[in-house]
Amino acid sequence: MLLDARQRPVLVLGTPGGQQIPSTIANVVTRWALHDQPLETAVRSDRFYLTDGELRLETSPLADAMHGMGYDVVVTDEAARPSYGSVQALAIDWAGGRVSGFADERRSAGFVVGRTD
Repeated sequence: MLLDARQRPVLVLGTPGGQQIPSTIANVVTRWALHDQPLETAVRSDRFYLTDGELRLETSPLADAMHGMGYDVVVTDEAARPSYGSVQALAIDWAGGRVSGFADERRSAGFVVGRTD
């Protein structure tokens, strides 16, 4: 959960994925909070994680560049890509009075935004 300066939640997210949880969450938060990507774009972005000196990539576009920088790179087989988690996220826009969400498509899941008055 990310809070604004007034200690109100502005982004709530989670993911399954074992050892990949920290890098998955950091990837989405960085893209959304620091690079101003829409939540959907940040959640759908390709993922990676570093384990035992090996850089594991979800897809191949960066593999050659990273290998050229000295990383041992492994591109994950397409059948194993659901192991990269399934981020479910809600963003709260306090000024606009809106809550938006996005459910990652890597695994089946969803979200519901309700209202209680």
